[in-house]
Amino acid sequence: MLASWNDSVAKRAVIAFVQRVTSEGPGFVPAAGRIATFDNDGTLWVERPMPPQFDFLLRTWAAETKNDPSLANRQPYKAIIEGDTAFFAGILTQDPNVVSPLEHAVARSWKGTTPDEFDDQVRKFIATATQPRFGVSYTDLVYRPMLELFDYLKANDFRVFVCSGGGRDFMRVFAEETWGIYKEDVIGSAADYEYVDGRIVRPGPDARRSGVGPGQAGAHRRAHRSAAAARRRERRRGYRDARIGEIRTADQPRRRAPRIRLYRRGREVPRPGRRTGLDSGEHQHRLVHRVLVLVQGSG
Repeated sequence: MLASWNDSVAKRAVIAFVQRVTSEGPGFVPAAGRIATFDNDGTLWVERPMPPQFDFLLRTWAAETKNDPSLANRQPYKAIIEGDTAFFAGILTQDPNVVSPLEHAVARSWKGTTPDEFDDQVRKFIATATQPRFGVSYTDLVYRPMLELFDYLKANDFRVFVCSGGGRDFMRVFAEETWGIYKEDVIGSAADYEYVDGRIVRPGPDARRSGVGPGQAGAHRRAHRSAAAARRRERRRGYRDARIGEIRTADQPRRRAPRIRLYRRGREVPRPGRRTGLDSGEHQHRLVHRVLVLVQGSG
């Protein structure tokens, strides 16, 4: 039971919480109502110097720029080639002048792609790409304590969801093999598809409706919530914008959430002797460095 966890307050609190909601008494929750939601990047696997899906995008765009030099005058290809720190910093603030070119580039790159073709591209990336710091596959860097927590919750009749701002279709490719959860239980930003000449494909830039830009995320969340996902959560860990964790049915009282901290945030006071996270300047510097490495490697 949670074998790689230290014998700590957090571990004891998790076990006590599960025992409380699975045992008869005031805290009991029927099995149908046991829902656990988790973020992905930084919660289940590494997210620095960049989230793995961003690495997937950059590799794709670097290769496209090599094959079509005319793209070098357009964003985000221009920023990749020049190592434009200011441009990529706009991703964090959701600057429309940054988000819009990124959305356009995503739509352009996968125009006419079927779901199976996209899945094959992600599988190839997972099989061949290595994380820049550790030099191993991204899926080899999924946190063992979190997988143990998944197994512990599932053994106690929790249904585990991954709810992320990342790409739903990207994560679903490796969800079952890596996390041990059904791909249908992965919720994230989703691309549009259309039916053309007997095939289901992604539309081009002119037809896109993205869930990345300002004001768009709500539409995607509404479109991809299932009846099961809309149950009130009993457990939530990870990024605060995993909105599925905020849905509550009207006839159920709000329960006091267990005060458990499973991982550290950059805003916390660091413990003596512990390495703190990168500040925003260091993070951006490493991100741009990685972009340059990718571009130079594709040259």
